[in-house]
Amino acid sequence: MILAFPVVEDDRVVGILTRNDLLAGLTQGEPQTIVSESMQREFATVQATEMLETAFQRLQSCQCHTVPVLHLGELVGLVTMDNVGEFVAIQAALETHRPGER
Repeated sequence: MILAFPVVEDDRVVGILTRNDLLAGLTQGEPQTIVSESMQREFATVQATEMLETAFQRLQSCQCHTVPVLHLGELVGLVTMDNVGEFVAIQAALETHRPGER
């Protein structure tokens, strides 16, 4: 599992800090290195009103593991490749065990 943390300033997502970014900042910088020096400033987002398929396409196209979900520009959640994988697994399980079938 890859961890990523949204960095929010004035209710807007301004960056993504991954576990790798955090570790690199700690090992390459001073212990007092600030988050904005280690975070990724370019990242994909998805609107809360968009379909899960769109979020999955953004995750694939940006080759990232986490996409912030926004509503009116504010962070309301995160979608990760792990979330999408779990959703697909649940859907597949439901398809194989439809009501009334054994």
